[in-house]
Amino acid sequence: MKVEHTIRLLGREVAIKSEATPEHVRAIEALVTEQLASVAGLPHQQALTIVALALADDLIREREAHATLKAKIRARSSELLQKLPGGASDPSREPPRGSG
Repeated sequence: MKVEHTIRLLGREVAIKSEATPEHVRAIEALVTEQLASVAGLPHQQALTIVALALADDLIREREAHATLKAKIRARSSELLQKLPGGASDPSREPPRGSG
């Protein structure tokens, strides 16, 4: 169930509805506030746009890194499974010769 949370950004209170825990919402608020501090002095709209783009870039990079890591784990898991008795390279798993 979504609950309303109030966060403070650029001196303004913003109400958001989320299923996240209050701790999670506070972590988001802290991250955005930290990012906004790095562009302090810019007009609010420009600062928010830069922060949104930076966070989107971080998210895309993390997704790419996650996908790469996931592929490496799958490949390594497959290699290890083949080394186990009964694995794909185990002769006892091959169909009998002359049956096909």
